[in-house]
Amino acid sequence: MPATVPSAETSDVQPQQIADQETGLDMAQPTSRQAVVVLGMHRSGTSALAGVLARLGCDLPEQVMPANEFNPRGYYESLGVYTHNDALLRTVGSSWADWRSLEPDWLDTTMGRAELVRGCEMLQEAFAASALFVLKDPRICRLMPYWRALFASADITPIYVHAHRSPVEVARSLETREGWPLEQGLLLWLRHELEAEQGSRGAQRAFVSYEGLLADWRGVAQQITVRSGLVFPNDIAAVEDEVDSFLSSSLRHTVESLNSPSELINRWVGGTHEILHRWAKAGEQAGDYARLDAIRAELDQVQPVFGPITAAQLAALARVDVDRQAERNHAAMKYQELVDQMAAQKKSARLARIRAREGFEAELAAAVAALRHQADLRMDRQSQALLDVTAEHDRLKAQLRHKEGELSRMMAQRDLNVAAREELEQREEALLSSTSWRLTAPLRLVMRALVVGPRRVLGALRRRLLARVRG
Repeated sequence: MPATVPSAETSDVQPQQIADQETGLDMAQPTSRQAVVVLGMHRSGTSALAGVLARLGCDLPEQVMPANEFNPRGYYESLGVYTHNDALLRTVGSSWADWRSLEPDWLDTTMGRAELVRGCEMLQEAFAASALFVLKDPRICRLMPYWRALFASADITPIYVHAHRSPVEVARSLETREGWPLEQGLLLWLRHELEAEQGSRGAQRAFVSYEGLLADWRGVAQQITVRSGLVFPNDIAAVEDEVDSFLSSSLRHTVESLNSPSELINRWVGGTHEILHRWAKAGEQAGDYARLDAIRAELDQVQPVFGPITAAQLAALARVDVDRQAERNHAAMKYQELVDQMAAQKKSARLARIRAREGFEAELAAAVAALRHQADLRMDRQSQALLDVTAEHDRLKAQLRHKEGELSRMMAQRDLNVAAREELEQREEALLSSTSWRLTAPLRLVMRALVVGPRRVLGALRRRLLARVRG
């Protein structure tokens, strides 16, 4: 029974060391930035997969390749990455349509090292400081050593998601779009798949199928998380309506079994397809590495035989492709004009917002200043009123102290008067009860009579005599 590649379910096999030896990179330590790299041959459903990943929360590049009649739902691909990879392939004497292997040591040259520097600048321009972004360009399959070195230089952890589709469906799609013979598309599919698989060994990765994505994208998203450890920012339930409307079985135009005139192509393509199809369903098996490596070695051995034929075909296709490339360049130019126009509109709108904000801030500042002035006036009036109240309070308090002093003096005088009156009353009582007062009573009457008149004296005398008689 073959061993299982490390995943969320198993971790007994360690292919990481193999990949590090082959690439010279240490991918064991994750970084703060992650790139979800969609690998797969052209026409393999990589655009559909990238669209789903974007809706699950992976950032898209700043400049996205525009849709066209061959991919009306969009490529979800960076124009900068596409241009960079295309230039790299031309630099090493190849192209996206060339299934022949590249020179193995080109990355160790001065040109290769310079391209790593340009690649870091390109990634910064395409994705800025995004912490999790989706990176998709089928050309990456042919340039895996370069891209792994580039990720290491840029301090980015790649998580590879392989999009697998039937090689015949891919070849027929290319036959329809490009006018290629079936074998050309099959060999190109084979080269892309083999180099993508070998170049991503040991890294975090997952294999999925295009047909599985169309049939059950929710299950495919969960498989990616389990097999690669990738955690999506958006919940599946939150985006399912949007993804359902994005994906459609109508995206799949060709269903056909493998039947090439070449037995070798049937064996290589069929064997690789069987393994990758099984991995997409049940998970990666390390025991299949040897068989895939053997197919790749055989393909490299026959390259000198098929190479001249392929070169002639590519030359003929290149002549046909001139007009198509010119159309692409024109479309890219128009797209860039639209991007620039949108950027200018955004800048103009931003400036208008800034001016509006500045005007609002000026009005707000004037209103605040007026309110502050009014508040200051009210505070001054209230402060003056408080001073007046305080002064009045102090005056009344002083007056109260004065009145209290006067009251104290009056009460003291009253006490003196009361004491004097009591003394006089006592003296009067003593006088009235004395013998001399009684003996001189007639004399006082005579004296009063002389003063107030005889009648009143007689009346008073009569009343006194009656009083004594009664007493």
